[in-house]
Amino acid sequence: MKKLSLVALVAAAMVLSACSTLDASNDANHNFGAYEMGRSIPERISDESIELTARKNLTRIDGVNENSVRIAIDSFRREVLVTGEVPNQAIKTNIESMLKSMKDVTVVYNYLTVADTPKSQSHTVHEGYLKSKINARLITNTAIKSSQYKIVVRDRTAYVLGYMTPEQQSYVLDAIQNTSGMASAVTLTTLVNGDTSMINTADSANDATTDTEGVIYGGVVTTEAPNDPYALQEIYTPDANVNAPNNTSPVYKPRGSGTSGYVQLYQGTNSP
Repeated sequence: MKKLSLVALVAAAMVLSACSTLDASNDANHNFGAYEMGRSIPERISDESIELTARKNLTRIDGVNENSVRIAIDSFRREVLVTGEVPNQAIKTNIESMLKSMKDVTVVYNYLTVADTPKSQSHTVHEGYLKSKINARLITNTAIKSSQYKIVVRDRTAYVLGYMTPEQQSYVLDAIQNTSGMASAVTLTTLVNGDTSMINTADSANDATTDTEGVIYGGVVTTEAPNDPYALQEIYTPDANVNAPNNTSPVYKPRGSGTSGYVQLYQGTNSP
């Protein structure tokens, strides 16, 4: 009889504990939303798997070889961004179809441009340098975690993937705007409401060490040096969609050339 009473008491305590935890989670003042916006380790592994599988599938597309294309594939929470240069519209369409056919991919942002000659590997290195400068500005910001976003720099345009609040997105755009050499920005983010008060510098630093560069395929091997950098002036951010930009070149105003205009964010169209 005593054993049954003890079991009953333990069971009752477990039920009460579970109810208490549930109530705390439902408390409107409970700070739990910020961490849920960052990518988990399984999500990072899934994104890396998507990038590597897509890289392997590129070689099966007619007309794709390392000398004719420069293709970068970046995944964030199974949303895939593809950027770079391809020789014709057919290859661009086939790459998008291949990515959409992958079962783990939820959406494809196709920002490939058609060009006779792809940009060189030295150009890719310079893009990585610009990205590192943007990330360096953001890593010290305790109001946003690096696991919440992924920035891709392609031809002086920054593409932003991620989950964040409108205020956090403004931090990212400010970092891009204040980075010398950038010309424009495209936001492909999901904006959410959340309390960011629990985020601290240590979390951001740890996240930064696990962020990886997406897969880049091709690019002509030359010693071509990048052109002089241009200063980003002001960013206009209408809603972005999954289609490629109408104009293939960023809109910018050279440094020191007088009154600046808007740096326009690309609106999507069916083809560049």
